[in-house]
Amino acid sequence: MPSYRRAINRQKLYQLEEYLFRLGEYTDSIDFKDLKSLQQNNILREIAYIDMAIGMFRMTFKGDNQEQAVVGWQTNNPNEADGYFKLYYFSCMKVASSCTGIDATKVSAICAGRRYTSKGWKFKLRSDYEENDEPIDYSLDRPSFEIIEY
Repeated sequence: MPSYRRAINRQKLYQLEEYLFRLGEYTDSIDFKDLKSLQQNNILREIAYIDMAIGMFRMTFKGDNQEQAVVGWQTNNPNEADGYFKLYYFSCMKVASSCTGIDATKVSAICAGRRYTSKGWKFKLRSDYEENDEPIDYSLDRPSFEIIEY
């Protein structure tokens, strides 16, 4: 039986997910808003392609481990005056940790309810969030975001 080598390892996938998170943050910046529309479209297209690639690579690792997806949001919401906030979907606590700069043990403690926040971030396990808080069923399992009006 022929053996095959995965196109990407888990660490590279985490780095790709963090890059996607950073691009998403950049789209909220003043610098992004000052770009020409062609440049903005190129960045948004890159985000879509990376999101698609992560989805395909993630299927390679399906069932490999017991990582749990995490939902995170900032408690000091910069968009509160505009009437919305962002929810970030991370594929696991390790990705949430590397994207936000918060230690993975603290992310785990926040998810378990032993800690309330860290560096202005709050987290829940995706399964807990969907059971209790989420009004719509989403099937995202990589770093992405959505805008919620309140």
